[in-house]
Amino acid sequence: MEDLAGRMKKEESHLEIVELLPWYLNETLDAKERTKVTEHLKSCASCSQELDELKGLQKVITAPVQELSSETALEHTMQQIRSRRKPASAQAQQRPSWWKLDWGTMLRPRMALAVGILAAVFVSVGVFVGLQLQAEKRVKLEEVGSQLTDEYAPPSLILQQGIFKMTMSGSPLSEESFTLTMNRKFKELQLNSKIEASELSRAGQAIQEFHLTNDYQPVDYSLEGPMVYQGDRVHATFKNGQVVMSLFENEKVSNRVVDLKGIPIILDFSVMSHFAVFHRILRYRLDNGESWEKLQFTALAPQALRDEPLFVTKKEEALLKNQGQMLKVTRYRLEMGPKDNVLAVELYEADTGKEKVLVAIRIPVQKRVSSLSDIFAYRSDLYPQGLALTGGEK
Repeated sequence: MEDLAGRMKKEESHLEIVELLPWYLNETLDAKERTKVTEHLKSCASCSQELDELKGLQKVITAPVQELSSETALEHTMQQIRSRRKPASAQAQQRPSWWKLDWGTMLRPRMALAVGILAAVFVSVGVFVGLQLQAEKRVKLEEVGSQLTDEYAPPSLILQQGIFKMTMSGSPLSEESFTLTMNRKFKELQLNSKIEASELSRAGQAIQEFHLTNDYQPVDYSLEGPMVYQGDRVHATFKNGQVVMSLFENEKVSNRVVDLKGIPIILDFSVMSHFAVFHRILRYRLDNGESWEKLQFTALAPQALRDEPLFVTKKEEALLKNQGQMLKVTRYRLEMGPKDNVLAVELYEADTGKEKVLVAIRIPVQKRVSSLSDIFAYRSDLYPQGLALTGGEK
């Protein structure tokens, strides 16, 4: 399977063609662009089908409408446009879940953009949804775009989503559902999650929003809810090689400014999805030829207004229990903090055959963790029957 970078590059090339289709249809491209689109259409069934849809839409938009009021005529035309939207084919419905997550929404929002562009082209030449509206009843282009795209998803690509279930001695502590998306237009990443806790010291929930650049540089982070340690809300903003961490408790605000060294990452209390992002950063660097022994990170815990160095100190093959069978995994040991007071965390990576995924996290019993048993979190969406340690871990 192509790695993520390869898939993203291929998608960007494809989307470039999609955005040129309206002008290709109207014959307003220069010779070089027109040749590029023509060659692409010869080998791309999806774009050829989209071009056919645009041709049909052009006919609907420019078709004469019987004498009707402006509002009725507009609705009449919108019904025709919606009626042209074809349901997903049986073949598309049978695609595996990874296709739906990574590619299933790719064309729909771009098609929405193309439809909006096509409408703009028609407006520019004085033709609007098949009739000339009276000046005092003209509809704003933004409203038309909203109606044309009302059934399409936002222009974002889901890179990863799932659920982490955190346990201790087999008892559930919390559950976090998360989604990592990429904004196609601005090439930004966004991690959103909701953490539900019932057994922790402060039962309740927390809502996270975390923005990063497309190369995983953090931009800003917030966590809000009763689960926030010693506060109600925490926020971090990254700029000019520094991070400003702020902890809010009622009217009180505590701030700390830190000069960043190494690769900045956020690993905040109880937020397991941060380890999923860290794993993606680690894989990205390993896949580009870097050595895990030489990587140096700066781990930030905004709830504690704390920063400390983090290193990957070990990589080895390991096993996890999965419904009575053994699952082969790769285990990474992370160590953060000063040498005399290290916090150790283990990440378990499984190879699905399509990609390498973080499936479990273990925080062993140690001086810095006030628990009598290991804390263990796993991807319950991938392993609904549960994952477990083998018992031989140290």
